[in-house]
Amino acid sequence: MSASLIHSTPALAKTAESSTSSTGTKAVSKTAKRASLTWRVAPSSKSRVAPTAAKRQSAVVHRAKAVRPTTLRLRTAPTTANARAHRWTVWVKADRAHQVKVSAVRLGADRAKLATRTVKVQAGTWKKVTLTSKLARTGLRTRVQVAVPSLRTSEQVKVAASRTEGTAAATGTGTSNATAADPAAGTLSNGCTFTTRGLPDCGSYLGMAYGSNADPTKVESEYSGRLGVRRTYYRADQVSSAVSTARTDIAKGRLPWISFKFPHDWKKMASGSGDAWAKDIATKMAALDGPVWVAFHHEPEGDGNMADWRAAQERLAPIVRKAAPNVAYTVVLTGWHEFYGSSEFSLANIWPRVKVDVAGFDIYNSLGVVKNGKTLKATDMDGAYFSKIQAWAKTKDVAWGLAETGYTDAAAKTDPDWIRRTQRQLEARDGVAMAYFNTTLNSIAPWQLGNTTKKEAYRAAQQGTPRLPLG
Repeated sequence: MSASLIHSTPALAKTAESSTSSTGTKAVSKTAKRASLTWRVAPSSKSRVAPTAAKRQSAVVHRAKAVRPTTLRLRTAPTTANARAHRWTVWVKADRAHQVKVSAVRLGADRAKLATRTVKVQAGTWKKVTLTSKLARTGLRTRVQVAVPSLRTSEQVKVAASRTEGTAAATGTGTSNATAADPAAGTLSNGCTFTTRGLPDCGSYLGMAYGSNADPTKVESEYSGRLGVRRTYYRADQVSSAVSTARTDIAKGRLPWISFKFPHDWKKMASGSGDAWAKDIATKMAALDGPVWVAFHHEPEGDGNMADWRAAQERLAPIVRKAAPNVAYTVVLTGWHEFYGSSEFSLANIWPRVKVDVAGFDIYNSLGVVKNGKTLKATDMDGAYFSKIQAWAKTKDVAWGLAETGYTDAAAKTDPDWIRRTQRQLEARDGVAMAYFNTTLNSIAPWQLGNTTKKEAYRAAQQGTPRLPLG
């Protein structure tokens, strides 16, 4: 006996509820305008659909009934893949750690597994699992299968935010730099893969900027563990130093995220004066044994004519990406100006009209900071920013992350769990990286991880976040 569960997004449909028992099946569905996937559940589970505390759209909740340890097996009803490339996304959460196997299966006479991943789900933590596959043709019937072994009596498992997406082959004209998806380059410490340009298949890097590009080895050994991402900053004439630092970071399993200043003003960069300089950076970075993220003139708001800055980015992005298949081209903005400032800085007006791999934002929790005679309140990172960035990023097919962030000492006193919660919120909104600004440089507030509360908070947040393999 099985039950069909309609799993849908609250923004599109009200919650659907279903339960099963040994005597029969009862199902109720309320105004489902568009359901994402229909799950078919093993009869050994008591199942229902319910909202999750983590705002994870909706979750199908399963509680094991068997006396002896058993394997929960879920599968979706068949869906039709109408695109040549397909992506399936599933979130899983369990009461204790499990090795969970997720598979995408092609149905029909030529039945075969299109993609399979086995990931470790930590106790009480949502795990995002993404499968991708290029299909031989459109119109194929597919389904997703989830297997959670060794469930104990009354143990609960949740499956959430399950969806299936079709994507056509990318094409472009004019100044567009759209390309096919970058291939996988390896496996992160959390079991997810990462592309040649360092984009994680699931999870989000957590790391920091430290001092004045200081060696973070001491920090790692004291209170953080290996950094997932390391943020550094260089002038235009410091290319050799930047390459050397990136080489060391890659060998240590850190993803380098580097900002450079331009050698010329924005108008000259847009006209081609910096082409050779940018290509030199890309060529040298391409020789490194791992991914690197590069940004040019981050936080440009207020530094000049934004049309010139945009044109400079549009000029350099294709040059860098073509010369260096391991370099992700990133654009780093303040965030506040784009969503709450003048229209001059709106994303519609300044975002480059070429392929960009990662959009970075520098957003801080400014509780207690005095600005223009006013004392600022705590920043609502998820509601005021992450939700908006996620919606925008989907329209541009760009990954996003926090290139800088931090919280004041005052915020740490009232909200000591801020780092971990913010990292989890970012990941839930599809963010791929978060770099803490652990320095006193150019600071209007005490962002530095300078006391025990902050150090412990960062250590707790770092647990389970992905790192690159050691070089």
